Amino acid sequence: MEKIYHVENDYIVVHDTTNFIPRHILDCGQVFRYEKVGNLYKIISNNRFCTLINNEDYVIIKCKDIEYFIKYFDLDRDYSAICDKLTRLGLQKETEFGRGIRILNQDKFEMIISFIISANNHIPRIKAIIERLCKSYGENMGEYYAFPTPHALAKATITELRLLGAGYRAEYILDTAQRISKMDNFDELEKLDDYALKKKLMEFSGVGPKVADCIMLFGYNRFCSFPVDTWIVKTFHREKKEAKKLERELTQKYGELSGFAQQYIFYHSREQLDI
Repeated sequence: MEKIYHVENDYIVVHDTTNFIPRHILDCGQVFRYEKVGNLYKIISNNRFCTLINNEDYVIIKCKDIEYFIKYFDLDRDYSAICDKLTRLGLQKETEFGRGIRILNQDKFEMIISFIISANNHIPRIKAIIERLCKSYGENMGEYYAFPTPHALAKATITELRLLGAGYRAEYILDTAQRISKMDNFDELEKLDDYALKKKLMEFSGVGPKVADCIMLFGYNRFCSFPVDTWIVKTFHREKKEAKKLERELTQKYGELSGFAQQYIFYHSREQLDI
């Protein structure tokens, strides 16, 4: 695979944007800490920051940690090959519409808390709650606030979290942060197989099957995961109670490409379909 980027000083230059379109990457439901200003995107991941400058034929990623953001944007993966395989599996219109999506490599604790907040919620409100959480418990990095560490968030109170807008999720957030802050082996979860990891994640408060699948896909890059949310259920003309069965069907069909298929289907359905 020929690289789609090169590095110049403190910049990553994505010179082939066929499979790198910032709007598609950031608006497909996998990330919450970003802001668009004109043709510029500001993105915060854990305690790191980058800007994307979106030009007609190339994208400039300006950051202090080049290797982190090469991995974060999954720049060394061949998405043309993935789209070709998904097209052969019947997703031509979805991959054509969502061309440019990449599945991000995001911080694991950030994904756990973010997707607990996301349950039965909408994106503007999710983003606002997360930003208030970061300003209250995250480290002040100057131009932005880092996502809180488990130990910092574990010191919050239910009342404080409710005042930030977390509502009933406040108890889930605090309990999960406290449990993770006391774990000696949190990083070891990455070594578990898919089944064991999902089971372990669902032991945390507020993490059901769909939230666990989101965490696995966007935090652990387990591409066999296929989160089934309202849009996916509607797309396949199913009822909510059939979500578990639908997930089994879709993961059997798409296998190791399930996570990629989910992102293209979800984005196409949300943006294009009247359902």
